[in-house]
Amino acid sequence: MVWRTAVSGFGEMRSEALYWDVYLKSWVGSLTRYGEVIDLFFSVYGGPVFEASSEA
Repeated sequence: MVWRTAVSGFGEMRSEALYWDVYLKSWVGSLTRYGEVIDLFFSVYGGPVFEASSEA
């Protein structure tokens, strides 16, 4: 009985760890894509905007 509880508890811990692993990887992946979009935005629009604001 105790062994079965330990095994089920270990299974829950593993599934929870897997969930967090997938969740964190997708979160980091979305942040990375978001950062690439921001870099692209600033490389396209940021240059002229910053040059104009620094001259003013």
